[in-house]
Amino acid sequence: MAKFFSQNDIDLFKECFFFIAKRGYTQSDQELGQIMRSLAYSPTEEEVHTYFSKYVKDGKIDFASFLEVMHTHNMKEKAVKEIVQGFKAHDSEGRGYVQTNEVKNILLNLGEQLKRNE
Repeated sequence: MAKFFSQNDIDLFKECFFFIAKRGYTQSDQELGQIMRSLAYSPTEEEVHTYFSKYVKDGKIDFASFLEVMHTHNMKEKAVKEIVQGFKAHDSEGRGYVQTNEVKNILLNLGEQLKRNE
C-alpha cells in the first residue's frame, strides 16, 4: 500500500490508527469509522461496515489491512480535491483566495449549517 500513499500520509494514518486502536488492531466497525473520521474522511456507516466485513482477518483489522481500507475509500472520496474545487468555484476572480466573509457566509448558510461560534 505504500505505493498509493506518501510517507507523510502513512505516518499520519499510523499515528491516528494506534492512538485509537491501542491494541494494534481494531475489532469493531465503530472504531474503524472513528479512525477514518478522525483523519477527515467521511465514510457512511454502511461503507464502514462493508470495509470491516471485507478486510477483517481473525476478527481484527491490523494496520496493514487499515491501509487497504484507506486506499479503497480514497478511490471513492477525494476530500482534498473536492475542497480545493469548492474554493476555486468561489474564487470567481481567480485571485487564489476567498474572502473571509464569503467563507463565513458559506459555512453559516450552505449544507449542514454551523453556528457562528463553530
